[in-house]
Amino acid sequence: MGNRVKLRYIAVKMKIKKILNEHQRHQPEGALADNLGDGYLMTHNPVFRNIRVASIKAGIQFTSSRFHEYDVLPLVQLPKILEEKKVPYLPNVKPLSEIESAMPDQFQIYEAPPLRANYVMHESAHVVARLLRIKYLGELMLERSNNRSSAINSERQLALAIMMEESFANTAESLLSVAANTAIHDEFVMKNAYVHETPEMRGRLRTAVSKIGFTATFRLVFLSFLHSNFLKRKINPKEFDRVLRVSFGGDVLKVKSLDQKLFRDLREIFHGGFDLDPMFTGLTSSFCMRLLGIKTPLQNLFEFDFMARFETNKPHLDLMNAFADLIEKGKWE
Repeated sequence: MGNRVKLRYIAVKMKIKKILNEHQRHQPEGALADNLGDGYLMTHNPVFRNIRVASIKAGIQFTSSRFHEYDVLPLVQLPKILEEKKVPYLPNVKPLSEIESAMPDQFQIYEAPPLRANYVMHESAHVVARLLRIKYLGELMLERSNNRSSAINSERQLALAIMMEESFANTAESLLSVAANTAIHDEFVMKNAYVHETPEMRGRLRTAVSKIGFTATFRLVFLSFLHSNFLKRKINPKEFDRVLRVSFGGDVLKVKSLDQKLFRDLREIFHGGFDLDPMFTGLTSSFCMRLLGIKTPLQNLFEFDFMARFETNKPHLDLMNAFADLIEKGKWE
């Protein structure tokens, strides 16, 4: 779906020439030469690289040709992307090259009109997430039953699976920022992701990875976006304790042993997912659920204890862990 986080964009004083040089210097195998920063991010950003490696192994293709109506209404094209395992993007290097050829070494990147970003990683994450979801949870077809309780339960199972896929894509983008420690890296992330974390959040994420490990940090961010995609705007201390227990793989002693500063950092990381625009998220989710054939309004559809699935249901927990392995290691089977 591509939920958009509120972005904080700071104009970067960097010449177009330098950006193009950095783009052209990094063209590893599997990189898209006509997508600005693609090869650089494959080289310098483990999360971006691992999503790409898994995508290639999963048989995903990338196309810069016009893909259905993606350039007009991209949110509606996700089913086609998933069905065809084909990710569209716009070749956005040539316009900058033309500017540089016309006026060499003259323009800063912020002086040019805004360049269309690409969301190749986000769309790729959706496809690999769908394939993993089917592996662990199955196709999850809607049940058409006169029994309302049974019917809404099947709708909720599908809704949770869809929100898990979306939250995986959100989390992948958020964790891009862990490795982004230079201006050029930041610029390329901005041109390839919806989510761009603030310097403060990046610092917290790096601290979390170093102190509690990547997998636990992934689970925390993933559950944060999952709550936000379920239109939760805040949680109480008991609910956050549940999140921490799941994030730590059920290790209650680890949760209890957290020092106050680390606990505050983890809480701030969790609250970071709530930056998803609630109006955009609600309208988009409502539309997509109806498009899937779900008839129950979101307010009722989402009114269930989805966290229990990660406490008592092994397939959901296994899927979340498979998501973490894919982002951390590029693991694909």
